[in-house]
Amino acid sequence: MPKDPAAPPIEWSEPVAWPELPPGEATCPAGDAVGSAIPCLSDRQAAQLMAGLADALDEANGRLANLRDWFAAYGAASGQKLASSR
Repeated sequence: MPKDPAAPPIEWSEPVAWPELPPGEATCPAGDAVGSAIPCLSDRQAAQLMAGLADALDEANGRLANLRDWFAAYGAASGQKLASSR
């Protein structure tokens, strides 16, 4: 945590990078059309995507915790309020 900054570090409020959706490597049926198929995620790809989403959420939660701690420590003294503080 920075020592009594005027504002929290900007990287704490920047967007988190979400994992990209890979092109499907498995084949899924395409509705009622006989013999038609569309690409979809394989079990491996779905697991990798879910792991990437979990990592991104962990990073976002860490940033939110940093912001919460900064506002608790310095926000009131600097005159800044959380949106839920009324």
